[in-house]
Amino acid sequence: MPKRVGIYVRISTVDASGNETATARQEADCREVVARDGDDLVRVYRDVDRSAYDLSTERPAFEEMLRDAAQGNLDRLLAWKWDRLCRSLLDAGRLHQLVEVKGIDVNTVMDPISSWSSSSAALEVGIRAGLGAGESKSTSMRLKRVSEERAAQGLPHAGGRRGFGMKNGHLEIDEAEAAIVRDCAARALDGESLMSVARDLNDRGVTTTRNGTWNASNLRRLLTAPHVAGRRMFRGEIVDSDVIPAILDEATWVALTKMLNDPKRSTRHAAEMNRPLSGTVRCGTCASVMTPRTRRSEGQRPSYVCRKEPGKMACGGRSICADDLDQYVLASIIERVETDPLSRALIMRDDAEDASIADRLLAVRDARLDAVRLFSEGHLTASELVAAQQTSAETARALEAELVKRGSARVLAGVLASDHLEALWNERGNQWARELVRLLINSIEVAPNAVRGRQAFDPDRITIHWAAD
Repeated sequence: MPKRVGIYVRISTVDASGNETATARQEADCREVVARDGDDLVRVYRDVDRSAYDLSTERPAFEEMLRDAAQGNLDRLLAWKWDRLCRSLLDAGRLHQLVEVKGIDVNTVMDPISSWSSSSAALEVGIRAGLGAGESKSTSMRLKRVSEERAAQGLPHAGGRRGFGMKNGHLEIDEAEAAIVRDCAARALDGESLMSVARDLNDRGVTTTRNGTWNASNLRRLLTAPHVAGRRMFRGEIVDSDVIPAILDEATWVALTKMLNDPKRSTRHAAEMNRPLSGTVRCGTCASVMTPRTRRSEGQRPSYVCRKEPGKMACGGRSICADDLDQYVLASIIERVETDPLSRALIMRDDAEDASIADRLLAVRDARLDAVRLFSEGHLTASELVAAQQTSAETARALEAELVKRGSARVLAGVLASDHLEALWNERGNQWARELVRLLINSIEVAPNAVRGRQAFDPDRITIHWAAD
C-alpha cells in the first residue's frame, strides 16, 4: 500500500543572488525516491535560511511537518541527508519518538538509517545527531575566524545577499543600479518622501535584489547601508574598508544617514509629521513640543497643541491655529533671508568646504585607528587610549552634525534666492518645508493668549529662535 510522504528540505543560507538552488536539488532527489518506491507525495516542507544546529532558530516548516505526522496525516518523512533533518540530540529524540509511538518511517536519500525498528536504531540516531552538532560547532568557529580576518582586512562579508548597487561580492559597483541609488539619495535630500521615491521605482519596474517591490522601509535601509559608502558591518559596528568601492561620497552619505535616522522623522503618529513646523513648535509655558492635531469636526481648523499625555511633562494648556502659524513663519523666513546675512550664509555654501569637512572626518577616523595600534604596541596606556577615543568621537560627532546641516544647505542653496519661495513652500511639500525650517530655526515658542479665550491669531505670542542668532 503506498505511503503518504512528506519531503523536508532545508538550507542554512542562500547564495548572494538570493537563489535557493540547493533546496531544489534536495527536493528533486527526494521526489525520485518517492516515485521509485511507488508512494504518494503529500507535501514538500521547506525551510530556507534556517539552522538545524542553533536551537534558538525556529524552523516553522519542520515543526509543521512533525505536527502533521503526529496527527496521522503522514506515514513517511523523507529528507535528502540526515543533517538536513536535524543536528541536535533534542530533534533526533523527537523524530525517534514519532517512529516508536506513531510508527512513522523516517529516512534520507544519501545516508538512510539501517532499520528504525532495530534495537540499535536509537543509538545510531544519537550518534549521527551528536556528530552533526559537533561538525556545526566546528564550522561555526571556523566561519567566525574567517569573518574576523576579512573584517580586519576591510573585505566584504563572504557570501550572503548582494547589496543593491554592487556586484562581484561587493568588490565592484553595478553602475546601472548605482545610478538609481544616487538618484534616490538626491531626491531624498531634496525633500521628497521615501514612499514617493519607492512608488516611482516600482512604477519603473525597478526591483530589489530579491525581485521584490520597494517601500519606505527597505529604501531607507538601502540608502543608509554601509556598503553604499564603501564600508561594512562587523559585530554590529560600521568599519571602514579600502576594498569596497563607494557609491555615494562621504558627505552625502553622512547627511543622508543622519536625516533618515532622525527620530523627528518618526511616523508613529502620522498627523504629527504632516505639517511644515512639526517638531519645531514648543509651548511657552512647559517647553514641550506642540504636535499637530487634525480637525475633529466640520469647520474646526487644524492646530498645534500642547498635548497632555501619560509620561509627558506637558501642561496641556496651549494651542494655536496651524495654518496661521505656518504662514506667519513662512513670511518671517522670507524676510529673514532677505535682510539677515547670517541666515543667508547658512544656505549659500561652497562644496569645496564640504569636501574639507569630509577630509577632516576621515582624518579623525584614521587617528582613532592609530590610537588602537599604538595601544596594541604598548605605546599608550589604557586610560590614554580611552581619552583619545573620547576626544576623537566628540570631534567626529561635531563634524558629522556640520555635514548634516550642509547637506540640507546644498539642497536649498539657490532656492532661497528665488522670488518665488512662497510658491515653492506650497509646491515642494511639507517634508521639504521641514528641512528648510530645521536649517534656519532652532525652535518656535508659543506664549499664552493675552486675552483668555481669544481665537484670533496674535503674532505677539510667537517667538522664533533663529539658528543664526
